[in-house]
Amino acid sequence: MDGAHVSSTKAVRDPRTGTWRARLDFDSVGGRQFSGMTGSLATNAAPRNQMAVVLDGSVISAPSVGRRLDGGTADIYGSFTRESAEQLAATLGSGALPTPLTVMSVTSLRRP
Repeated sequence: MDGAHVSSTKAVRDPRTGTWRARLDFDSVGGRQFSGMTGSLATNAAPRNQMAVVLDGSVISAPSVGRRLDGGTADIYGSFTRESAEQLAATLGSGALPTPLTVMSVTSLRRP
């Protein structure tokens, strides 16, 4: 499953525990795909129940899945600070670039 069906991401704080997490909301297609994928993963014992979140070839998160996640929303829990939850949410929301970037030239300016 790719990020094309992620409709929004944000960092959220649990008012009861004060812990931070990254929340993903999916469109209807993504919600169905995610539900099926998490349903399959949840039947496995650790660590085979982990899902790799990959951006541009690098794993940025590998949460464990304990149950099928229906409803089109997923929260990634961890030992997040506000900043790290916001960074993960921003990264998840940015998706991969549609084409690789290539540096063509670098110019340095110095003050006299």
